[in-house]
Amino acid sequence: PLQDHPFNHAKSDLRLLDMAPFSIPVVASDVEPFRPHGLSQRAFVVKDQSWFDSLEYCYLNSEEVRQVADRAREYVLHSRSSRKSVEAWDALLQSLFHNP
Repeated sequence: PLQDHPFNHAKSDLRLLDMAPFSIPVVASDVEPFRPHGLSQRAFVVKDQSWFDSLEYCYLNSEEVRQVADRAREYVLHSRSSRKSVEAWDALLQSLFHNP
C-alpha cells in the first residue's frame, strides 16, 4: 500500500501497466500515481487502508474482478502501450522536421 505522501506522488502506475496486459486484477491505494487514469473503472481502489476487506471482496466476487481486469487490459493495450507512445513521438518529430 502507498501512503498519501509527497514522495509517493512522484511514483508511476507501473503496477497497473505490468499486470493489466495479463488480466491480473490490481488492488491499489487511492494516491496520485493512480488517480489520473480513471483507476476506479480499471482496478480496485483502497481509500482508507482497508486492504484485507478489499482483498476479501475480490476473492468473493470473481466475476466482477474478471470484468475490471479485462477493462484494465483493454485500457493499457489501447491507450498506454509503447506503440502509442512511439506513434505520438513520431507524429511530433514529423511535425517538427517537416514543417519549417
